[in-house]
Amino acid sequence: NHSGTSQTSTLTVSSTKLQILLSSSASHTFTCKVTLGSSNSQFTATQTITIYNPTVALTGPTAVTNIVPATLTCTLSGIFISSTVTWSGGDLPSSGISVSTTTFPLSSGSYNGARNVQTHTLTISAEALSNLGSSTIFTCSLTPGNTPVTDQHSLLILSPERTLQPIFSSDLAPG
Repeated sequence: NHSGTSQTSTLTVSSTKLQILLSSSASHTFTCKVTLGSSNSQFTATQTITIYNPTVALTGPTAVTNIVPATLTCTLSGIFISSTVTWSGGDLPSSGISVSTTTFPLSSGSYNGARNVQTHTLTISAEALSNLGSSTIFTCSLTPGNTPVTDQHSLLILSPERTLQPIFSSDLAPG
């Protein structure tokens, strides 16, 4: 692009090429070299970029009772800024949630720039667990661009029952 006495060049790198670059190293330096006039004077400028490849890992208990809350942990890795996740599954709205509710409290850990990680938690109240079926899947999603990166976790929900059995006098030993 040429305008007056300046010219701008733009390099666009496709996502396919970024994946190829990432397979060799996360950090790459690009150089723009301009040759001017009949004397072939050369000018260069360099720019180093770091390619991030975020991952999501969702962990938590696999079997829970519906009388105590359950907590799921979503760990983001390979991120370069503090990020928000969306939780879905169970009785959550189909669009998911990214802010706390009374039934589904959320919390976000601090972003660790040295390790490029951040942890988010979803607590599922006992009331919410009671309203779910015997098995349900929860999903944690990070959307760094147009394509979400997700992980899922399945919960088996147990409903313990307490029964009292009366003691009859004939069951008691003489004493």
